[in-house]
Amino acid sequence: MYKGSLFERLRGVFLDTSIDEERTLYQSIANNLSNIFLTYTGNAETVLDYGKVDLNNVDLTPLNSRRKIEKYLEESIYAYEKRLSSVSVSVMENQYDLSIIRIHIEGIMSISGEATKAVFKAKIYGDGYMKVQSNEY
Repeated sequence: MYKGSLFERLRGVFLDTSIDEERTLYQSIANNLSNIFLTYTGNAETVLDYGKVDLNNVDLTPLNSRRKIEKYLEESIYAYEKRLSSVSVSVMENQYDLSIIRIHIEGIMSISGEATKAVFKAKIYGDGYMKVQSNEY
């Protein structure tokens, strides 16, 4: 039974034994996506391409900026979240609050040997705060 990654178990993230394997896996992936998105490329000492790129693309059109962000986030997820495959990242327009970037992430994960569609939503706030949550829970 899956009870989180090694680091999550060492930190005691999933101490509640009543949480089922599927929910634990969703939360573990969401935790890892948060770590990826909270780290800027070049800040991890051991892996230089870990994390997200600088999101300030003032030299690009809004459409090209979104495409660039989607491409880099997909590459980061493919490289550092191996539990998700066939990943698709979409940056959603937020016409009401330009200081928040909303991201929709879809992929396929394996639960007990069965492929399951997984959907995550992330928000990156202007102050750098980040929140990733599963659409399932």
